[in-house]
Amino acid sequence: MRNVLYPSLMFLLLLITVSPAMAAKNEKTKTLATKIDVQCVQDSMEKRDAVIGASWDSYSLAIKQALGTRKDGLRAAWAKTDAAMIKPAIQRVWTQFKRAKTDARKAWLTGKKTAWKTFYADRKTCGRTVASQDLTTEAVDADTN
Repeated sequence: MRNVLYPSLMFLLLLITVSPAMAAKNEKTKTLATKIDVQCVQDSMEKRDAVIGASWDSYSLAIKQALGTRKDGLRAAWAKTDAAMIKPAIQRVWTQFKRAKTDARKAWLTGKKTAWKTFYADRKTCGRTVASQDLTTEAVDADTN
């Protein structure tokens, strides 16, 4: 009987001790949630992702245009009748293509960086604890080129 009674009493004692602490923790979580303007956070995220999406669309369009320009330029270079003119024309096309790619990438990265900076600033107005609730940074977008 003692083998059953002792563990049962210990379990009850544990429940009595832990329950108030758990209730206090739940109250603290509820209090934090009420200090956050959820709509503000959602609007900030929406704005950030819209800018990132638009920047990506611009990047994609710039690359497609650069590829089209490269194709047309190479076709024209190879169509030259003077063999001495072909090589410089090809080099010029590749140089222009590389510059267009670099410019597109810089614009994409700038747009993404600006979106995240704006998000961080907007998020601060949504409540003191928002930043500690979501520790995500722009590093999550780093693998998207």
